[in-house]
Amino acid sequence: MSESENSIHRHLFEHPPSDQHVAWGWNKEGQLGTSIHSRQEAETSPQTISKVFFTRDLSVGLSHTLFISRNGEVYATGKGRYGRLGLSDERTQTVPVRLSFSKRVLRVSAGSFHSAFVTERLELYTFGRGESGQLGHGELVDVLTPRLVEGLTDPVDLVSCGADHTILTTLKGCVYGMGANKHHQVNEMDVAILPTPVFVDLNPLVDSLTARASDITGLSAGTGFNVAIKKGVLYAWGLNAAGQCGASSKDETIARPHKIKVPSAKGNTKRIFTQVATGMSHAVAVTEEGEVFGWGSSQHGQLGLGMMTDVVTVDTSKPVRIGESLLAEYVIKVACGAFHTLVLTSTGYLYSWGLNDYGQTGPEGVGGITSVPHRMRIPQRGKDGSTIMSIAAGGRSSMATRYYPTLVKVRESTYDKDIHSIYLNNQHTDCKVVLRAKEGGDEDKHVNAHKIIMARHSQFVEQLAGDTIDATESFTSIPDLSSFLGRLYSNNVAYSLAKVQDQAIHAHKCILVSRSNKLKVELESQFQEALNKTLYIDNVDPSVYLTFLHYLYTDKLHIDQENAMNLLELAHEQDMERMLELVQEYIINVVDEDSVSFIYETSMRLGLETLSDYSEYYISKNMDAVAQTDTFNALPDDLKKKLSLHLVQEGKKAKGKQQNCIIN
Repeated sequence: MSESENSIHRHLFEHPPSDQHVAWGWNKEGQLGTSIHSRQEAETSPQTISKVFFTRDLSVGLSHTLFISRNGEVYATGKGRYGRLGLSDERTQTVPVRLSFSKRVLRVSAGSFHSAFVTERLELYTFGRGESGQLGHGELVDVLTPRLVEGLTDPVDLVSCGADHTILTTLKGCVYGMGANKHHQVNEMDVAILPTPVFVDLNPLVDSLTARASDITGLSAGTGFNVAIKKGVLYAWGLNAAGQCGASSKDETIARPHKIKVPSAKGNTKRIFTQVATGMSHAVAVTEEGEVFGWGSSQHGQLGLGMMTDVVTVDTSKPVRIGESLLAEYVIKVACGAFHTLVLTSTGYLYSWGLNDYGQTGPEGVGGITSVPHRMRIPQRGKDGSTIMSIAAGGRSSMATRYYPTLVKVRESTYDKDIHSIYLNNQHTDCKVVLRAKEGGDEDKHVNAHKIIMARHSQFVEQLAGDTIDATESFTSIPDLSSFLGRLYSNNVAYSLAKVQDQAIHAHKCILVSRSNKLKVELESQFQEALNKTLYIDNVDPSVYLTFLHYLYTDKLHIDQENAMNLLELAHEQDMERMLELVQEYIINVVDEDSVSFIYETSMRLGLETLSDYSEYYISKNMDAVAQTDTFNALPDDLKKKLSLHLVQEGKKAKGKQQNCIIN
């Protein structure tokens, strides 16, 4: 192992750099986690947080914050009333404290008085205030520790906590809500409280046997309203008194999800949204072109419109492009507090605007309003050269975290290119899109296509039972049709997943050959698999292979501690390099004394140098504990010998360093 690798290993094993996480704004309840001995009412300039974990993700509520560490543990700080911290009591904490929870967590959401998170098994847990049914347990009581929300038949994907309600999506794209429903922020029923998850009519409900991938990529719950992103389009429902649902404020409530109208881009092309955040009565969203749009209340400058509203009347119930200093920037992230907004640019700069009564938009102008986006004076790079990777806001508080180190460099995804290649290559088609000839005209014309992609557009869905789709009413020429189909193949994820039926997995050849070179060889050759159109899988657990197929279809890899090693072997066997890197990254973050020996043996057998090097490092640092495990005792003698030599070499290095420090 080189000295640079050793340095990375030590860095991963030790505490994070002090500036990996910074926070500023309201801190009366300790929600910033910056103080051990006392609580400043406000931190008007960014302060570092002293902690023993790398922050991977976080969520800021009204007066508490939840963090996810690199290995999936949850930490909480801030006001403890109602049990919103999940620490089994109602005590307030001024520094992050780890929850006693054994499962690895993927996503967290902190609401006004309650909290939620999604585990790696895609289960939903909630805790905190429950008097409005926002916890989804069927009872109107507070819960002091994380409790599983039962009754959800499909795995949970996204979750967002509002003031007194909770919204979530499943992997199949179904939306559910629970809690207060006075403003129809849960669904259209005229019921004040809904204490268990109920269906929200944004996507059609599907049964447990129907395969479908979620097309909802963004979700945010505000105070009495919600905004979601479906196929790049904004939808909102709930309270609309300030136009926060993107509709005229004459309609005080929007009972069902409605599409928000957004001005078209140049060339009359549709804007595709990638992220959305909500405050108390405003919302801000980012497009794939890095543009920022805001709507709803601008009373406290939270839309960043500056003097514009003094000169002209601006209807902020419709999304307005937020300009000023952002016009030359490409924005990649957005976060909203109650009355302020943060954005992060691709160059690592952070901009803020809105109410600044506690310094939540920065040290300049504390006590007033920051009416236009201004760049905060936070260094682009930290002490270790890392850039800001994430931002969060809630209440009157703000936070930012820098990139956390990893031993595995995961390459960029080729998913969009792979899916578009299906259209370009036009192979393995299973339907025709037809333009009927007019009377006295030429013959019918058609374009070969794939049903799985055609299912992405509503006008084609009803015709998928047959092999022919009639597009005559919508298109007048083959070039127009081809251009539309090209865009259809390029946007969003594949809609229908592989299906399990009669002990067989029914998949789509066009997806498999575009995503995997090995499967392409098998299915397009003269091998028996290609001739029979059948692949026989006899050495892989079916659930693991389904996870692999889900990755091929959606580019999302669902790893947990039960399937990680099997996925590692499968990714290696299938020559899926990016998938292999993703699995290794996960394993490095969850390794422990019991598992490290098996990981070491497997990585040596597969020739995975980074993973085996890290295993050696981990074992050398924890040899006394590792040596007591059954997995270590089961190691082959040659590997034990190799480890012994490694330990001797490490000992010599350590001794040499000690000697180099002696001053005669």
